[in-house]
Amino acid sequence: MSRELESQFRILSVEDNPADVVLLQTAIDECAFHGNVRFCDSHEKAKSILLTESFDLLLSDLGTDREAAWSFIRSVRSMHPSLPIVILTGGSNPLPAYEAGAHAFIRKPSNWPEFLDKVRTLLCFWIEVAEIAPHPAATH
Repeated sequence: MSRELESQFRILSVEDNPADVVLLQTAIDECAFHGNVRFCDSHEKAKSILLTESFDLLLSDLGTDREAAWSFIRSVRSMHPSLPIVILTGGSNPLPAYEAGAHAFIRKPSNWPEFLDKVRTLLCFWIEVAEIAPHPAATH
């Protein structure tokens, strides 16, 4: 993908652990990503943001309340059917995430090189390989 197209790529990241936000931001920076990443610390805030802003990718941790996470994914899926949702979490069973509508489930590895490699691969796939549907506003 050209740097110009990458610079227009927008990611919304939902992460309630400030240390994990720093890790993810550091990994994204080390991957030399030139797009926009917006972080928020709750699924409720993310839903509010998604009402007024468009994104090309949603990265979400599951948080401590799994049922609320599944509800959030279903809600996003109904509001934005073409928005790719990637769960980036420390554990859990991936099946409920897929049943709720997630496109991918990635476990956060415990070591930095593996985490960095997963973030690099994730960005490469969603920016350079997958074709993202245009934002609804862009089709009018």
